[in-house]
Amino acid sequence: MHRLRRNSPNPECARIARRAAIVAALAFAAWAAGCGAPGEPQPPKPIIPQAVTDLAAHQQGDTVVLTFTLPARSTENETLAGYPTVEIYRGTLAAGEPEHKISTRLVYTIPAALVDTYLSGGRLEFRDPFHPEDLARQSGSTMVYMVRTSAARRRASADSNVAEARVYAVPAAPAALRATVTEHAIQLAWQPAPIGSAIAGYRVYRGELAPDSPPGETDPAKMKFVSPLALAGPASEAAFDDPQFEFGRTYVYTVRSVAQYGADSVESGDSAPAIVAPRDIFPPATPRGLEAIYIPATASAPADIELSWDISPEPDLAGYNIYRSEQPGTPGRKLNTDLLPSPAFRDMDVVANGHYFYSVSAVDRAGNESPRSAPVEAEAPANTP
Repeated sequence: MHRLRRNSPNPECARIARRAAIVAALAFAAWAAGCGAPGEPQPPKPIIPQAVTDLAAHQQGDTVVLTFTLPARSTENETLAGYPTVEIYRGTLAAGEPEHKISTRLVYTIPAALVDTYLSGGRLEFRDPFHPEDLARQSGSTMVYMVRTSAARRRASADSNVAEARVYAVPAAPAALRATVTEHAIQLAWQPAPIGSAIAGYRVYRGELAPDSPPGETDPAKMKFVSPLALAGPASEAAFDDPQFEFGRTYVYTVRSVAQYGADSVESGDSAPAIVAPRDIFPPATPRGLEAIYIPATASAPADIELSWDISPEPDLAGYNIYRSEQPGTPGRKLNTDLLPSPAFRDMDVVANGHYFYSVSAVDRAGNESPRSAPVEAEAPANTP
């Protein structure tokens, strides 16, 4: 009887099988690559803001004010997702020092979360403060500024343009600013500069407060404005009249001293503000030229006394009132119910032998009434019907 035996594998056939498997694996890898399989993962491209190009600097009081427009797009022209972080660099160029020796260092960083607190009128405004003694010591030196912005850590923009501000010793701010409202102007006055000081004049600034500005607030930085503080005009002496105002609005005034250094000038800081809410309490001028004429009766109309007077020149005139008395030197009573729109009136309530004394007043739109005119006398004859 024969026992069954399993045959051993052929070595050549095994080699062929292994070779075929390798070829198949390589073919599959090539196919997968041709179908768009991802290669090595690439890090996301960093977002770098465009460089600031409009940096400007000027001295105001004991600060240098920097202004510039924040970049809104990246160097790849992509819209930035939010405000970037701002880095401010500063250097000093002493009088007579060559410009190629200027170097700047980082002095301030504004985090992105706080940038909106520095925005004013669509531009970032930053104040770099100095001690008055430092300004006096460095008077005539030039401060040099540059800024960078960044939307990601350690990926700052290119340098901005360089802005320069020559700084000088600061004059004292005006003191004791006060305001008086008159009919035609808001009159400002303040304590004059001491004799012999370097002050060459003053500049007056005015803003209009919003109705919902915090009541009682004395810090202009915390006030809410309809129109912000802006130059109202220069003053050579410690007084200024502002005729460009309207009753019913609220204004804030500050004054700065101005010192002159050759062709350059520098302002002091702001004086304490004067807040003025002018109200129209000024009556119009008394009408002139009042005349009274007796008109006899006709078949179609009874007798009357016709009154007329000169047109009032007041720009805010609302109308007129007519008063009649039957005794000289007494106030009498008002004849019209509503304000008279024109300078004329007919008194139809007259009797024979009536003796009357008339006066007229003007009323403005705020309800202020002028003094009455001097009375004129009129008499109805005995035959008055």
